[in-house]
Amino acid sequence: MKCIFYFLLLLWASLSLANDDLARVHRMEKNVSGSYPLEVLVQGSKVSLIQNLSLKDCKAKIEVQNSHGVLMRDTYNLSKVFVRRNLFKVQGHYAINFGTRSKLYKRTRLLIKSKEEFKSLESKLSKLAAFCKRTKVKRAIDKNELELRPSYFGTIPVFKEDQFPVRENARIAPLNGSQTLFERLETIKNAKESLFIQTLMFRGDLSGRYLAEQLMEKRAEGIDIRMIIDGLIGNLFDIRPSKVEKKNTGILLNNLMVSGIRVFGYACSTGEILRNELRGLDFAKLIRRNHEKMWIQDQDVVIMGGINVTNAYFELYGRSEKSFRDIDVLVEGEIVKDIYDSFLLNYYDKTLRYLSFESDKKCFNPYDPILEKEKYQAFRKKHLKAYKKEEDATQIKLNSIARENLENVVKGLPLTDLTLEGQSVIEKTITKSVARAKYIFMRPEEGERQILPTYLALIKKAKSEIIIPNAFFVPFESFKKEIKKAALRGVKIKILTNSKKSNDKPIHAVVGRTHYIDFYKGAGKETLKENIEIYEFQGNEPGKEMIRSLFHTKYMVVDRKVSILGSYNITGSSENNAETAILFEGKELAEDLHTIFNNDLKLSLKLSQEKIKEFRRPKGFADSFTVFVLRYLFKGLL
Repeated sequence: MKCIFYFLLLLWASLSLANDDLARVHRMEKNVSGSYPLEVLVQGSKVSLIQNLSLKDCKAKIEVQNSHGVLMRDTYNLSKVFVRRNLFKVQGHYAINFGTRSKLYKRTRLLIKSKEEFKSLESKLSKLAAFCKRTKVKRAIDKNELELRPSYFGTIPVFKEDQFPVRENARIAPLNGSQTLFERLETIKNAKESLFIQTLMFRGDLSGRYLAEQLMEKRAEGIDIRMIIDGLIGNLFDIRPSKVEKKNTGILLNNLMVSGIRVFGYACSTGEILRNELRGLDFAKLIRRNHEKMWIQDQDVVIMGGINVTNAYFELYGRSEKSFRDIDVLVEGEIVKDIYDSFLLNYYDKTLRYLSFESDKKCFNPYDPILEKEKYQAFRKKHLKAYKKEEDATQIKLNSIARENLENVVKGLPLTDLTLEGQSVIEKTITKSVARAKYIFMRPEEGERQILPTYLALIKKAKSEIIIPNAFFVPFESFKKEIKKAALRGVKIKILTNSKKSNDKPIHAVVGRTHYIDFYKGAGKETLKENIEIYEFQGNEPGKEMIRSLFHTKYMVVDRKVSILGSYNITGSSENNAETAILFEGKELAEDLHTIFNNDLKLSLKLSQEKIKEFRRPKGFADSFTVFVLRYLFKGLL
């Protein structure tokens, strides 16, 4: 009995000491948390920023902010890393590193101007880190992170880390490919101050070149035009265009720069493009791509969704295997300011990290088109490049169709030989009011991953129906789990994705198909079979010609009331990418998306349980090996 008593006494004493140690940690953390000003030099100009340092339970979070929000963010566990000073100054500041990662990977560090303040802060952080490494302190800190739980505004989930609020006066309308091209041309005409563009690809085909010409003319009028593309997919590794189109993409991006439009993701020297994408020794940065798509006119209009700037996405090839299926939305209201700020966060982050400003002087026009008109025009005339002519006969034929359709869009006429939407004329889009809307985005490098949690939060609240059209569907375990729970509650769920036939990257379909069977495993199998339907896009009705090939749409509608739409694929690779999405609550718009979804189901095939079982194991060694690698070893690559 005495042994038990002494054991309990010792345990109580140990816990008390641990709690005392934790209380001391919290006092030390409070002593160093705060804001620290920072000045950096970018292209000869000083930029003022604020570094916010917050600490809790030995976790140090550093956020670098400007007036538009958080530019960079990193979190370090002081129980695992050492606090070290930099041997050399960084931009005239004394630098505090948190482990080797912050230095070698060029992650966020604390930069302090004053030597005295630096010494004091570095000493306090070093002592705190040493204290956090004590066994008792580690035991006192709960290592299990709480589940990310949202609060709700109506049906809109809001997470603690979200940068942007729920808006109540947004107006939105869905756009098909030709409509989004028409609206982009309208925004160029109507721009009074600025046009900000971010996209994965801005290709040098007919539509890309036409849009670029309009943008260059607008820049010559003094409009502030800025652009971000993906540095690798956007011009180096785009797999879809012809050889001539690929060359013309480089020429197009060069000509935009020559016209004074800064294009981040492009560099005047090809070798610099890859260098700009690297971040110290963090080579995994190469698989974290910029996948956002937003087109912002002034602070008035936004076009966003999944559509890239190419003929295929704008449906200019007519009824053809080259025409893609995708959707954007036109957005108006206060929420536009949030998306505007989001673009500027990306733009200033690129500005601070960019490495090729010096070499870009040979093609970036530095002169003001209004105040230095003669110098601006002389530079432009000297450095503009001519586009290459297409030589491939098949592509020449396709381009003739695209040229006719491009002319139709410019005039507001319907496309030739493309009647899927049933439109007779392309007119200015009328947006519809929604009860609430919220802009969300993903920047994995800054620890911001709110799109998947938002999907899961919406699924958890579903009461009757969910539709999920998504181009590349390789679902996570958490996603499958919530879908099954919803189905068992009686929610009817329809999932639509690409077939192997419609997918220009068939391996996505091969790997994705092996997940289908997982939706029907476990208790309540019959209910799951009854309530979960999976469809694959074919691009044509049975026995009829193909209308279009790749299905690139990405949205979800819950209970015909709340919708989420953007650039996010339900795959591991999207969790590595920077992505955007808009969340909105509005029954009328939900019905519009349902109509679009039902039209797409006409070009799709509902999978039987027999077919789903057949897809469980790929046929052939090559597909089986690839599935093993991509599903079980390297989940984040697909």
